[in-house]
Amino acid sequence: MRKLIAGIHPMSAEEFSESLQKLDMSRADAVRLLGVGSRAVSRWQRGERGVPGYVAQFLRYLIATNKSGKSAICLLEAKLAD
Repeated sequence: MRKLIAGIHPMSAEEFSESLQKLDMSRADAVRLLGVGSRAVSRWQRGERGVPGYVAQFLRYLIATNKSGKSAICLLEAKLAD
């Protein structure tokens, strides 16, 4: 798994922001879904920090499979409630 993540194309701040938009996700949604702080999401959006590989891969997966951010949040929260 680590090798797969290490080989992915970096995600720019612009692509990160566009991904959130395509997934109909707010910054607060991204914080909940990705399990990170709001400061991290803000820094990724402004390009102050690189987007981690696992985040880029996950967002690209959601887009490629036509999932919405909200549906992913619902699935994750349902699974955590079990």
